[in-house]
Amino acid sequence: MRMNRTEINTLSGDITKADFADAIVNSSNEELFGDSGMNGAVHKAAGEQLRTACEKLGGCRAGEAKITDAYALPCKYIIHTVAPVWKDGRHGEEKILESCFKNVLQIASSCGIRSIGLSSIGTGKRKVPVEKAAAVAVRTVFSFVEENPEAFDRITWILSNDEKKKVYDNALSMMENVLKIRAEVNAPVEPVFPIGYENKVVQVQMIKCLHEGHTITPGKGLAVLMDAEGRRKFHTFGVGYCEECGHYYTLLREAVSMKKEGVPLCRMLAKKDYEKEFKNPAYSTNPRALMEQYGYTIFDLENLSDIQRQTILASLVEHKLINASATVGYLEDLIKIGKDNPFARIEAGNIEKWKADRDFLSLYRA
Repeated sequence: MRMNRTEINTLSGDITKADFADAIVNSSNEELFGDSGMNGAVHKAAGEQLRTACEKLGGCRAGEAKITDAYALPCKYIIHTVAPVWKDGRHGEEKILESCFKNVLQIASSCGIRSIGLSSIGTGKRKVPVEKAAAVAVRTVFSFVEENPEAFDRITWILSNDEKKKVYDNALSMMENVLKIRAEVNAPVEPVFPIGYENKVVQVQMIKCLHEGHTITPGKGLAVLMDAEGRRKFHTFGVGYCEECGHYYTLLREAVSMKKEGVPLCRMLAKKDYEKEFKNPAYSTNPRALMEQYGYTIFDLENLSDIQRQTILASLVEHKLINASATVGYLEDLIKIGKDNPFARIEAGNIEKWKADRDFLSLYRA
């Protein structure tokens, strides 16, 4: 695939034989000495001069990167980086791995390297799970290319086997979805009377507001609906706007009719949810409540397509209503409950959808 001017792809093979790249990336150790695995293979193929050059660098801490000539290798440079030792994912391992890629790309860009061969950093002796490594790698690389569109001509992951290649290909495919949906979410929508993510639509008559003497302006709301294929269209429906509260109100039958046509890309609250917010303002920022109110029905996802669910999640992230990494953790907890709790009857289909949406959100920057 291509982003800006940069071709980004994967291949299976021996990274020490990559003759198309200006530089390759070696997943090394803190001493920068060749030991085993890919690191040992790189040192062996490059020759004794590489060890001598690495001795002069004074080591390398996890998350950092250092560059040497490639010596006997067909490329010009080797960029060495040190991955974190994976414990359980709760000790900052992903942040350190992200730093590996940021520093590698920054060094390469500073040195005028146009083509780079990346490895699956940390997935050997450091025990980083391949799926985690791929998500962090793809997310960080795309972020760098987005911010530095002229930096590289080609970035290629050179994977040691087809199984790893498949994981990275899946991450790249999911990133294509992320970019497509993110662009769609941020596409300008300019209806005459827009009702969007910043608005609340309460599915009840505005009785409370009328009792308190608020000014209610009747009219037509214009919201965006998304169908099962992710296509968007405008939908008009009857609303009353409360000047004092700043909220829209609509009849329940209007909301039900709208949801039959697609997913409304605005916040739709049932009466009970609206009342909860009056009693407890913190409820308005509860992640699960927000997901539900924007149409992501946690335990009843059978009526939502992949693109509908992921567009909802992307919209919530892009509008800073939920945090991507925190929601990944929440979905992982749901998956664990679905698998391990003998008292909870969770539909297998829900668990698979949670997994797909977790993988989708894991490609978002924290």
